[in-house]
Amino acid sequence: MNPRAGNFDLMRLVAASLVFWSHQYGISGFHEPTVPWVGSLGGFAVFAFFAISGYLNSLSVVRSRSPVQFLVSRAFRIFPGLIVCVSLCVLMGAFVTTLPLSDYFAPPGLGFNGRNTPFSFLWRDSTLFFGLDYKLPGVFESSLGTTEVLTPLWTLPQEAKLYVYLAIVALVCRFDARAIGGAIFVVLGSFAIFGIWKELLPLWLGERSLTCAILFAGGVGIALLERCLTKTIAIACFTSIAVLLLWCGHKETFALVAIAPVCIILNTIPLPRWTAPKLDISYGVYLYALPIQHLTSDLPLSFVGKGLFAFFVTLVMGTLSALLIEQPMLRLRKRIPQLTWQGAFWAPAAPTSAAEVMAKATASAVGGAS
Repeated sequence: MNPRAGNFDLMRLVAASLVFWSHQYGISGFHEPTVPWVGSLGGFAVFAFFAISGYLNSLSVVRSRSPVQFLVSRAFRIFPGLIVCVSLCVLMGAFVTTLPLSDYFAPPGLGFNGRNTPFSFLWRDSTLFFGLDYKLPGVFESSLGTTEVLTPLWTLPQEAKLYVYLAIVALVCRFDARAIGGAIFVVLGSFAIFGIWKELLPLWLGERSLTCAILFAGGVGIALLERCLTKTIAIACFTSIAVLLLWCGHKETFALVAIAPVCIILNTIPLPRWTAPKLDISYGVYLYALPIQHLTSDLPLSFVGKGLFAFFVTLVMGTLSALLIEQPMLRLRKRIPQLTWQGAFWAPAAPTSAAEVMAKATASAVGGAS
């Protein structure tokens, strides 16, 4: 199976665009559009990101059979574009801040390394694991909405932690798709059955980590059950969990579990070839959207006019990020030797797909003949 086949690139670009337009309302002083049972339109798009990510990355870790190789690949995907974007935001802030440059880089009372100073913003947001800074001194303070420079970054630490958890689970389960997919189905199924007797909403409301984990796990479970069963059965399994939650009246939790099956179904719909993006620019669009929206918010244009202009500039920046940073770094990653250190003491589980079974049988036959 080619996980890149289908509509995932288009879906991620649409999701990043929905985040853009949702924030366009926010920085213009309006309420963001909402989606029933989910929240803001941007939140709905982020939910789709996590479900798709779980699906694709579970296939990646099972294929690699190496947690180190998987995590290194994820790091090459996330951090180069992120570091460049954060650095450019610090540089941009020096030009648009309302403070003197000396106070911008070392605000009174905060010093050089205080929270939400350029240095702290740079190293915290570039590494993700030490708490994020969203603001820069004197930057975008006249905004009608949020004054934060990179609000969407909140999703990246969640994503990175889920990668680590997925790698650990895959290693413990010896990369057995049946074990991982089955375990997720049992956990989410038990979650739904528990909901027959107890309201589930307080369990995850406001808990970003749990919300993201449920979305991500839905994608992982479908991908790995599909690998050892069929796509139809995998989708049916997780759709049944969502239906049970809806029947119990837990509409918000239903939405979390239902998003993954819906995304996988949408991925299988045949679309004209021209709809497939030639380049995946969704990550760059997601990163650069809010700073560009802030920078264009004072243009003498209508709400729609400013939005369209900012969206065009964002698409250009996303394209440049993909061409000049993301793609070169991914090509560099492919030059690194395969990392399979755990094979010496932690053998992978038996093959879980027909293709792997055939490959193993062929290898055994060749070995016996020699």
